[in-house]
Amino acid sequence: MTEKMLNPMFGPAKRNSAGDLKLVRLGMFRWLVSLGFLCAVSALLLMPSMEMDAEESGQFIVILGACAFILGFLAIFLLLSKTIVTDHEVRSHSWFASKTISFSDIEKVGYSRFFGGRFILQGTRQAVKVPLMSVGSAEFVDKLSEKLGRERAGAAVEALAKQKQQIERL
Repeated sequence: MTEKMLNPMFGPAKRNSAGDLKLVRLGMFRWLVSLGFLCAVSALLLMPSMEMDAEESGQFIVILGACAFILGFLAIFLLLSKTIVTDHEVRSHSWFASKTISFSDIEKVGYSRFFGGRFILQGTRQAVKVPLMSVGSAEFVDKLSEKLGRERAGAAVEALAKQKQQIERL
């Protein structure tokens, strides 16, 4: 099951109307977070029908409320975030910010394991972060290698290879 969830990383990326790569988070991950949010909200709504004393009820409300808040925030973030890769630039969109870097401005490509893994495209003025756990990540790394050369995109190529090895071990 894990292999089926992660295989879209190595498949073709989605395209927008202009034919540019559109990298979005893995569908199964987005659905699981959304389902977790719905379960937490449902449990909160059904709580009055449960037989608990006042102390247990208060703790239950706090825990479920926190879970619903965190999962709801994460679900909105995952549903609204995307990365568009054109022939000249990489644009990362989220619900609170948008960053753009052209391939000619990229000085260094890094990798961070934070939030499930992200490629970090660093320029002189800014850095754009592209999630590893996206549909079409392998196609993005190929395009990055084509535009920057295999040497400069080495961290991204290495991170993707390690991810593939981990999936094969499963």
